[in-house]
Amino acid sequence: MGRIPVPLKYTFKDGLEAILKNYRIEKGIRLKCYFPMGGGSGYSLFQHIHEVDNIDDFPNIVLSSSFDNVFEKNFFGKFIDKGYFQACQPKPLPPIYAECGIEDPEKQFTIFAVVPIVFLVDHRRLGSLPVPGQWSDILDPIYHDKIIVGGWRKDEKSPYSEFNTFLFLNIYKDHGIQGLKHLAYNTKNMLHYVHMSRIAGSDNELGATIYIIPWFLADICPRGGKTSVIWPGYGALAFPFYILAKKAKLEELDALIKYTTGRKIVLVSTHDPLLALMGNRRIVIRNGAISNIIETSKQERANLEYMEFLDCKMTELRDMLRNGGRIDTELNWCSG
Repeated sequence: MGRIPVPLKYTFKDGLEAILKNYRIEKGIRLKCYFPMGGGSGYSLFQHIHEVDNIDDFPNIVLSSSFDNVFEKNFFGKFIDKGYFQACQPKPLPPIYAECGIEDPEKQFTIFAVVPIVFLVDHRRLGSLPVPGQWSDILDPIYHDKIIVGGWRKDEKSPYSEFNTFLFLNIYKDHGIQGLKHLAYNTKNMLHYVHMSRIAGSDNELGATIYIIPWFLADICPRGGKTSVIWPGYGALAFPFYILAKKAKLEELDALIKYTTGRKIVLVSTHDPLLALMGNRRIVIRNGAISNIIETSKQERANLEYMEFLDCKMTELRDMLRNGGRIDTELNWCSG
């Protein structure tokens, strides 16, 4: 059972389906997985998984970035403190991650990915105000009604069911309840991160001056001339994605764990043309860490556009074949 960032959901899903199929053929075991595919929808099950009273009723493995539910005190007392879960951190751990303390010292949670959270600043709206340089700056009342943070709700009449709990916890840790009050005073709205990237730098009435947003979505904002990505002075907020896996089921879950923590998912996530197409840069991964950042040339952009075209065609073909269709004619779009 898991939650994956919206831009990676279909890439992750395709790879997962292949893993499950191979596992079923080789082991004769059918693993059941649940990954909501809609942006912000289908998450109701996550809101209640911590309420189970029997460990057998809890999923064998959970992938998430949510910092509520399974971190709830009663859940810890019932299950985590009793040793039902065990970390499955790949070894050796890249030095950059080992040095920053990413490994759970209690050996229960496994952090398999980190998303940097940064500032995306609209300079037209900023006017004569200073560019925020660190996290404490966004609490300054000069930014009243000028900040947008991550959140999702079904419609304008519904309450927010998803928001960046991790940001709020970190503000509370460093600045207490007053820090949260200052952030609330400065917050204009909550928006889905993908929507932030689309409207930043535009005249859209939902827009604001400062967006607190994942780096990879800030980087693909189409209005780079009007906006800029600001890494806070003491570092971006490292938003972790974790695995919580039952100790008794690790062998059975091995294929899923290797897929989630392995090299292949890193490659498809960081080189997916749907993500790279709009970006000015792409990253190179070695030993689990960023080793280089490459500027995207005009020709590479053109090639990426063609790759996106091919990717869409392949998706259409896969859907058609899944629905019983056939490929009896030459695929002319594959040539040239």
